[in-house]
Amino acid sequence: MPRPKKRPKSKPRLSGGRPAPRPWPWLGVIGAVMILWPVSNYPTLQEFYRARVLRNQNRHEVARLEAQYQSLLIEQGELEAWGFSAEKAIRERFRMALPGEKIIVIVPPGGDEQPGPLALESLSASGFGEAVP
Repeated sequence: MPRPKKRPKSKPRLSGGRPAPRPWPWLGVIGAVMILWPVSNYPTLQEFYRARVLRNQNRHEVARLEAQYQSLLIEQGELEAWGFSAEKAIRERFRMALPGEKIIVIVPPGGDEQPGPLALESLSASGFGEAVP
C-alpha cells in the first residue's frame, strides 16, 4: 500500500489572507536593546551600584546605632532605678558625706551605733566630708 502524500505546510495566515508576522525580527531588536542599554548607560549604572552599596552600609550602621541606643536606654533605666539607692546604702554604711553635707546619725534608745576612731579618721582624711560621731 502506497503511503499518502504529505501536504506541504502552509504558512499561518491571518484572516484576510495575509501571512502572520514573524516574531524573530522583534526579538532581535529587543535583544540588541538589552545588550546596548547597559553599555550606553555604564556611568549611570556605576553610580547606581555605588549608591546601593553606600545605602547598605548606612543601613548596617543605623542598625548598630539603634542597638547601641537601646542598650544605653536600658543602662539609663538601671542607673535611675538603682543608682540613688545604691549610693544611699553605701553612704549610710560607710558614713560618707559629699562636700557641704552633714551626716546625722539617729541612734535608737539603748543602741550602740558609734563608729570607732579609725573610721572617723579615715572619713575625714578621705575628703568626702565630715563624719559626725
